Amino acid sequence: MTAKDVHAVILARLPALGSPGERFFPDPDTDRERAWELIAREYVEALQQFDRTTLERAFARVRDQNTTGFWPSPGKFRQAALSLLTPEPDAGAARRRAAEQWADAYVSRYLRTSKLYREAKKDGWAGELLAYVQAAATVQAQAIEGTRGISWDAVLLDPASDAAPREQIGALVDECRDREPKEVKVQVPRGRIAAWRAHAAAHPVKPEQTEWQEIVARLADRKGRGGGPA
Repeated sequence: MTAKDVHAVILARLPALGSPGERFFPDPDTDRERAWELIAREYVEALQQFDRTTLERAFARVRDQNTTGFWPSPGKFRQAALSLLTPEPDAGAARRRAAEQWADAYVSRYLRTSKLYREAKKDGWAGELLAYVQAAATVQAQAIEGTRGISWDAVLLDPASDAAPREQIGALVDECRDREPKEVKVQVPRGRIAAWRAHAAAHPVKPEQTEWQEIVARLADRKGRGGGPA
């Protein structure tokens, strides 16, 4: 249960799952190697409590469910690891599995049918959009199934809101539970879309930027680096 295990089991394999998208780069002046340090810190902080076997199983589960072409969030891996670490009673486990299926089905359909996603993919902000849709669909599915406790991702939090995180997530859950008919249906806030469009337009991805596979491999092999992010 060390940061070194997170690097070896999760971080080193992320490039094989696709690209990070732009959600990890709030500062456009951050170079790719420094960005990797910041990304690594997020994953390590979320996952270093788990042993290597649990991380291996969590990675396999998330990898098999990931159809987006972008890196799953630290929260996604954490949810998978927690579900493996603490077995639930049969009824609770069945509800959580059903919620996962609801969310995965919705996201898969969204990828195929959403005009907004096609625009985002073309213009360079699909990573942010998909992260939000995945997180919102997961919360909604859990609310519909009535799972014990709600797992959520920080990407859902409104940075402009003064409300506490629990209040914001609670409002999303209540809205879903009150909805008729009961179905997963994500409405992305217009303010988020406008911000992603503006950021992508102002900071387009340059084709000459170093490939992530090369960066991760080089930094993983660097001597004296240790198990955690610098």
